[in-house]
Amino acid sequence: MYDRIKQSAVGLLSGLHLAQLPQAKQALGTKPETLVADLKSWLEQEDSAANQAWQGRLQAVLGLLSDAKDLAQSVKSLDLLCKEDAALQPYKEYIFDLLYISWLSWQESQGNDDWMDSPEWQRLEEKLAERGTEMLTMLMYLQEVVDSELKANLDDFLEEFLIDEEMDFQEDLEVYEEVIENRPWLDLTYAEMVSNAEQLEEQTAIPELFTPLFCFFKSPEKSQINLLATLGAGGNVQRNLAVVLALQGFYKGLEGIEAAFLLPTEGAN
Repeated sequence: MYDRIKQSAVGLLSGLHLAQLPQAKQALGTKPETLVADLKSWLEQEDSAANQAWQGRLQAVLGLLSDAKDLAQSVKSLDLLCKEDAALQPYKEYIFDLLYISWLSWQESQGNDDWMDSPEWQRLEEKLAERGTEMLTMLMYLQEVVDSELKANLDDFLEEFLIDEEMDFQEDLEVYEEVIENRPWLDLTYAEMVSNAEQLEEQTAIPELFTPLFCFFKSPEKSQINLLATLGAGGNVQRNLAVVLALQGFYKGLEGIEAAFLLPTEGAN
């Protein structure tokens, strides 16, 4: 699973990087086929120091994820990293989701099926109860989809995964009430969908995931189209694009996205 977690981290940081390009606002309303050339041009014009800073952030996050054996220490390191870097601070809880699932993956690799009974988890459970976002639920869903060799879609997520009584970590289905009610938004354009979702998201139980969830499920099999269309849709592009690419990276990997749009992982663990 670690390779998918790594790809998810690359997607998250690459999405942040792209959305924070000075020219990114010019993407609003631009068709994906046109945006490809524009985005390449903007990246070529980027200050090298700024690009290197984003590469450094990615390496720091990947370093945390590759050594998640001690969850308590890893969380402390994450909090310190984000405290020292204002660009990462708003996305700390999304990175926590990746850190947590990386720790779960390590537990699984060690054959620790009873990790919930471990002293470490019992010490941490209450302390970490308020950490992370609902992106973790999506990652668990996508893990199940990949393992089952199925395709991700919103109806399956809502009607099969969330009501599976065997899942131990799912929130009450009521958390997704507004998603259920507004699933026809997937038939709208990205811009219309994002506008509708962002007007409602703060009234939902999952404001951090509500709009990106719709963007992801709009075209989960077309990673680059999803990237370009989300970038051009407007709204909270930094958050939306980062989370969408994190989900795409975990689900499909990032091979379908042009390498120029992704932060390099040379030297990564």
